Amino acid sequence: MAISAAALTGCGDSRNASTDRTAKQIVDAARLGGEGGVRSARVEISLEVEAEGSIDPAAAQPFRLKLSGPFEGRGSGRVPAFDFAVTVEGAGQSFAGAFTSTGDNGYLSVAGTPYEVGSERFAELQESIAKLGEESGSAPEGGLALLGIEIGEWLTDLRKREREQLGGVDVEHVSGAVAVAKLLEDLAGLPERARELGLPQAEGAQPLREADRRRIERAVERIAFDLFVGVDDDVVRRFEALFVAGRPRGAGSSVPERTTIRFSLALSEVNEGQEIKAPKNPRPLSELAASPLGQALGGDDQGGGGAESERRGGGRGGSSRYIECIQTAKGADELRDCEKLLE
Repeated sequence: MAISAAALTGCGDSRNASTDRTAKQIVDAARLGGEGGVRSARVEISLEVEAEGSIDPAAAQPFRLKLSGPFEGRGSGRVPAFDFAVTVEGAGQSFAGAFTSTGDNGYLSVAGTPYEVGSERFAELQESIAKLGEESGSAPEGGLALLGIEIGEWLTDLRKREREQLGGVDVEHVSGAVAVAKLLEDLAGLPERARELGLPQAEGAQPLREADRRRIERAVERIAFDLFVGVDDDVVRRFEALFVAGRPRGAGSSVPERTTIRFSLALSEVNEGQEIKAPKNPRPLSELAASPLGQALGGDDQGGGGAESERRGGGRGGSSRYIECIQTAKGADELRDCEKLLE
């Protein structure tokens, strides 16, 4: 995401936005996490990848991923509570499910049946996340700046657009682009700077070769973004990004002539209470992998999954009403309503 480091860490200027702020000032003040950032919200994320001019039939079909639902933080180093409906489409296949966390246990719902991770396994995950938080907290101060990277320097052509309203919230709208040459220059120098700092992650890392940098720079046609932040709190309400690249020189015909990636993140009901409940009557997660349903999730073109897969909409022969329903579902509750169409 091409947002300033302040937006990700919550270190931006928290003063109320004013009409005379420049586009750069708005971007620098934008925030997602950290103090004054997002503690809870309803989330909508979408990712779409389109490839043109490839001899690979699978690559010729668009890939789409959608995630939506509420989340609520549980404090630093803890798994947040969330209830996300997820749909994935690509290569002629589709998947719909729901991922739920109560903060103490986790669940995966597939075809109307919830499966429980289990409190013990979830506690192990919680412990791992807490340990990662401790390790990141003990890292040298300075973050990306310590590595010689200022994300703000990657941004160019910043333009302040007209104010808008999103979900009843007044927002500032800034559009911009990413300077690919500067981005690649910084990334090329990362391994050397990391080694100078003695970071263990630098072990074996190789710098990006000059020839590869030039090939990538020529291939990338555009990286652009639109950022929407609250006028009163500088919190990001929506972020949209577009990436367009051609086939790098010397690449084979299996590489698409042009690849377009679109990403969007939208937040609503920011810092409001969210109702997140564990699904009723969950089964052990171990049952999913061993079940015919688990084996049929891939929706094998050769018929893997059979009539049961078709009845549940796991393959191409699934209910068109079900597919239409899951594409517009917002949250796990609506997704479960869609699954009634398969009964």
